[in-house]
Amino acid sequence: MTSPTSRTTASEIDPNLLRFGVVPFVLVRLSGLLCDMASAFLLPVAVFVATGTATLAGVAFVVQWAPRVLLTPLLGVFVDRFAARSQFLVADIGRAGVLAVLAWSPTPGALIASSAALTLLNGHASLLVESVLAHGVRRADMGRAQSLQQFSLQAATVTGPAIGGWALEWADLTPTLATVAVFFGLTAVGTTAVLRGVGRGRATERVPPGEVRRLARGMRALIANHRLGVLMLVTVVVNLVGGLALAALPVVVIETFDRSAGAVGTLAGAAALLSLVAAATVSALARRSDVGRLVVPAFVLLAGSAALMVVAPALVAFGIGYGLWSAGITVFMVWMRTRRLELIDPEDVGVTLGLFVAAILAAIPVAGLLLALFGDAVAPQTLILGTAIFSAVVLVWLLRAWRATCPAPLPIGETPR
Repeated sequence: MTSPTSRTTASEIDPNLLRFGVVPFVLVRLSGLLCDMASAFLLPVAVFVATGTATLAGVAFVVQWAPRVLLTPLLGVFVDRFAARSQFLVADIGRAGVLAVLAWSPTPGALIASSAALTLLNGHASLLVESVLAHGVRRADMGRAQSLQQFSLQAATVTGPAIGGWALEWADLTPTLATVAVFFGLTAVGTTAVLRGVGRGRATERVPPGEVRRLARGMRALIANHRLGVLMLVTVVVNLVGGLALAALPVVVIETFDRSAGAVGTLAGAAALLSLVAAATVSALARRSDVGRLVVPAFVLLAGSAALMVVAPALVAFGIGYGLWSAGITVFMVWMRTRRLELIDPEDVGVTLGLFVAAILAAIPVAGLLLALFGDAVAPQTLILGTAIFSAVVLVWLLRAWRATCPAPLPIGETPR
């Protein structure tokens, strides 16, 4: 297990790698993230608008996320095994093809099936980005690199849902899907041009064949690393509440507060502005301090925003709660991603990340299942309340377990080994 990182100084940071390697890479992948957010938000909302039932909206959410959860461990194996450039081309061109086909026949069934394929390919691309940063960025630069990546993610989160919601209200679905497909193609071209600047232009030659053996090795590493396991479970619990809020968002906006599909996207985009501010704040603070200092404020923000979403009497109050939750998630995710890369063996980044990500994403289809089972019988805010109470109880126990795994402070003058 890799020892924790000590505080780094400005002289240890490599500005050339960040400026000419990480920044262009993150900017190009921003196009893909924007397309991800637009399509991932657009398709489930389109299903609810077409059917008008919370049960089917929950089923669509389960179908959208289940393949990604089940297959992410295998994707992690392939991330380490094959050239990053080729895999980015498959993920980006594959998504362009799915959307191009869907544009011809956007029926509810096709929307649900396509959202599953797109979410799976989105997961593949996300693992590739993590692997590229893990292999190409020094540990001293990782906090900055992860903050830049999270900032990019939040920028896409602001505009992507808004585009999807507005498209349902004011534009035809077919040209919207075709436009997103074109941008996925452009992302594939741009990634090919900038990938070498981060040092992952070819396959990792040290990775031997034998995918099943590598998968088993990654699973053993995940089980044996107690701190990584606790971190994984904490993230699962956080994602359960966030997944339910995301799944129930169209129901809350359209049914509870009697607004249009365009309002769903507008609320999601406006709320995400708060998380964008949080990402910018974390990026600035990561230059001077360890991101671990931000985890307690993140949990305070998550608890308060969940309570606000539950008691919100109007759409504006619910939107503020949703935005504050997104801001708390942003801070938490930067901390979590930095810590997990400190705890994962660099030789097994892809396969271990695949297992880790599959586990933490499992909470999202579970949230969709809750909505499918109870969405038409129980108010969505009541569902969020029950889930938040359960999650709070479990989190108290898990965070105590995490604190117990933290290494004792080193004597003055002694460095980690």
